[in-house]
Amino acid sequence: MALATIADPIVGIVSHLLAQTDLVNFTKGRIFGGRIPINVGQDLQRDPSPAIAIRYIGGSPDPYTIKIIYPWIEFRLYGRVEQDLGVLYWELFRLFNGMQNTVLSDGVTRVMSIRMDNGFSDFADPDLHTPVGITRASLITQRTPVL
Repeated sequence: MALATIADPIVGIVSHLLAQTDLVNFTKGRIFGGRIPINVGQDLQRDPSPAIAIRYIGGSPDPYTIKIIYPWIEFRLYGRVEQDLGVLYWELFRLFNGMQNTVLSDGVTRVMSIRMDNGFSDFADPDLHTPVGITRASLITQRTPVL
């Protein structure tokens, strides 16, 4: 099946972030592909530990091969206070910006290139009553052969 040749960069990035012990401890493991789950959103009101949600916001396939895609992804950063957003942003920047030809922790997703936005936009989430930061990254990814 042709779809099996495409790596899901969100799965790879979530897996890679969950392999970072300090980040997992800081977020209490609240690192998600897609939107923040409803139960976690409710939990953020009681225990506003930082969290990260990662989702697609666009991109394109390679015109010559289905194996390479050029996605844009969005990182939504949630924190107790605005300083938490900065900690999360700089950790993501340190982990990913400039990464080249690296297989992520899922063992399937090869990041050929990734560039993070410089900085993030922040606002107060009216439903969760917590600061939220948004930053983006552009990637070139490929599925590695699975043996």
